This record gives sequence, structure tokens and C-alpha cells, in this order.
Amino acid sequence: MGEKQQKMEKVICRHQQGCSIHALKAALKVLVASYTAATSLSLLRVLFKKKKNNLIVEIYNAFKKEWNLRVACFTSSFVFTIKSLNCLLRSLRGVDDGKNAIIAGGIAGLSLLTMSPGGLRTDFSLYVWSRAIDVLFRVYTGTLPGKMKIHYAWEVLFFMLSQAAITHASVLEPHNLKPSFYTWIAFLAGDSVVKYSQKISKSVCNNENYHFPTKSFNPFFGPKEENKLSETEEKQTINVPPKIKVDCTEFHSSCIEASIIAFRDAFIKTIKVYVPLYGVPRLVFGLLSARKSKKYGDTLVNVFKSTLIDSVRSSTFLGVYCTILAGSICFFRSFSDYDKRIHFILSGFVSGSSLVIDKAKRYSELNLYCLSRVFEVMYNVLVEHFAGTKMKFHETPALDVAVFCWSCSILFWAHQFKPELIRNPFRMGMNSLLGAT
Repeated sequence: MGEKQQKMEKVICRHQQGCSIHALKAALKVLVASYTAATSLSLLRVLFKKKKNNLIVEIYNAFKKEWNLRVACFTSSFVFTIKSLNCLLRSLRGVDDGKNAIIAGGIAGLSLLTMSPGGLRTDFSLYVWSRAIDVLFRVYTGTLPGKMKIHYAWEVLFFMLSQAAITHASVLEPHNLKPSFYTWIAFLAGDSVVKYSQKISKSVCNNENYHFPTKSFNPFFGPKEENKLSETEEKQTINVPPKIKVDCTEFHSSCIEASIIAFRDAFIKTIKVYVPLYGVPRLVFGLLSARKSKKYGDTLVNVFKSTLIDSVRSSTFLGVYCTILAGSICFFRSFSDYDKRIHFILSGFVSGSSLVIDKAKRYSELNLYCLSRVFEVMYNVLVEHFAGTKMKFHETPALDVAVFCWSCSILFWAHQFKPELIRNPFRMGMNSLLGAT
């Protein structure tokens, strides 16, 4: 009897003010934090906007933007649901095991319905899905810190395979890519993708603008909503022939010169993105950690050095990626008068080897991001070619919500019982969002 009582005491929630108050406080805290973060991004977008009609009105509209409210509602309802359900199941079942976490995480995933279909809702779903797949993979292989790790060569190989699929889709089937992702590729690769896509769309479906889901792209805020094409144009399907007659002189006078220009353009574009991306977080956390030692000068020097080195390295990686991509397409084209699908698959595969230039610590993050995009592309391609429908992943009713619920079940279980399975910084994000449950 004493052992049973001791077991019951271990699983009873020890929230001093009650489980409901604990969940409500956590939800309100997340509500304020997420609304503040979303509003800050909206304000930055207003400040960086080139054409400002009325700055006061635009700033006011940024505070009441529907997107900010939806993000805040989604995160707060997610936290409240997952905490309250976990406490309820713990008290009803008298045990605190993985079943509670799986059920609570799955039901809390329904909070994604508060977001508008498509857009960020799809991004959230696919991003969390890739993290859940990573957790399951590490469970299967037993890859934990301090034990056997997957060799970096396998991560480079996976990146090469993912780029083969993405390159093929971005050139020949861009309608199966998410518009914002395609515009990032067009912004990065430039002529290697854009001009060729334009040629195909003009020759095959007589629509020069089809392959441009958006006409402009800002690396910090993505494509401009007002420049998107109509829904009819986005749903068009292009039946690309197995081979297309192409001459390099239609795109550039010299293949070598075009490859060098691809490196230069990609390096300049991405260095502008990586410097603030690396520098701002390091500066903030560096200054916070330097409050005790008061060595602000040394901190600033270290932040400057690390930011410069990492930014140049990552920009070089993407520059070499674009150079190999452009050069490989021309190289395979030189063997025949036609371009074939396999040429773009091989070009993407070879260009993915440029990942070895970047830091090894970033391999897993890049692979997880590409994994979600490959999953979306493969789903759209398979549905289009074998199911006979043009319904994309984000257009399938509640599919993204179902994927998100499944992913949350896996991740919340890992967060509760196997936190070492979750990679940083995602683990830190979950800790700050959910805290102690």
C-alpha cells in the first residue's frame, strides 16, 4: 500500500495554484510574446518598405493586422491545450507516461486550424514534420549525443539527392513548388532557372509569365502578396516534353563567364542576408552574457569575427552551388542538342556537393529544411501525375493539420521523456514555449 501511494504521489501535478491556472498563465505569457514578435516583424516590414503612403496609418495597421492575431491565437491555444490535457490525463490515468504526451500533443495540434489555409500554416506543418522525422530517425538509429553519430558524408549525400529533386521541379515543374520557395530559388540562381523556365513556358504553353509565381522577392520578408499571379495561372499544368531543343547562346555568350557571374551574383545577394542573420542574434546574446564580465569590447570583436567568417563561408557555399548548377546544365547540354529531364536531376545532384564548404553543424538544419520541401514537391508531383488531380498539399483539406497533429505527438513525447533526441535550437524553442509541464 505504501509503494502504491508513493507511486501516485509522483504522478500528481505539483502546480501550486492548480493545473488550470498554470496552463492559463502559460498561455497568456505566450500570447503576449507571440503577438509582440509578430507585430515587430510587421513593423519592420513597414519600415523597410520602399513606398510609404502614410507611415502613421501603416504603423497603426501593423498592430491590428489579422496575421499577428492569428499567430498569437495559434501559439497560445496550443500551449493551453497541451498543458491542460497533459495534466488532465495524468490525473485521470494516475501515471505519467508517453501515452499522455502523444494524446495531448496530437489534440493540441488542432490549434493550427486557427491559422489561414496555406502560407504559414503549411510552413509550420512541414517544418514541425521534418523535426518529428528527425526524432524518429534518431530513435531508430540510436544516434544520441555521446554515441555513434551519422557521418557527415551521409548528410552531404542526402542534400545532393534533395537538390536533384528540387532542381528538377524548379526548372521543369515550378507549379509544384510553393510560390515563395520558387521565388527564393529564382532570386538565388537567377538565369540558371528563370530564363530557362521562361523559354519552356513560352514554347510549351505560350505563357511567358507562368513560371513567375511572384514578380519580386525580399530576402527578409519573402514575396510581395500584390505581385502574385491569379489562381487560374497558378493551377495551370505544363506538360514538358521529354527533351527540348536548346542552344546555350540563347542565354549567354560564354558558359564559363555565365558560371562566374552566377557565383558573383549569388555571393552578393546572400552575404546581405547572412550578415544580419548571423550577427544580430550573436550580438544580442553576446552583450547579455558580457554583463557580468563587463568585457564588451572583446565581445564585439568576437561577434564581428565569427559573423564575418560564417557569413563569407555560407555565401561562398551558395555561390559555388549556383556556379556548379549553371556549369553542369551547360556541360550536359554540350553532349547533345537537347535538354532532358535527367540533365537537371544530375545538375542538382552535383551542385549539392557544394555543401561541404559550409559549416558541418549546419548540415542537419539545411537537410531538414530541404526534406520538408522535397516532401511537398513529391506529394504534389505524385498527386498530379498519378491521382489525376491538381490539388496541391496546401489545398488538400486539413492535410497540413493532420500532419501537424502527428508531428506534435512525436515531438511532445520526446520533449517530455527524451529531450536529447531533439536538436538545438529547436529544443531550446520548445523549452521556452512549453517550459515545465
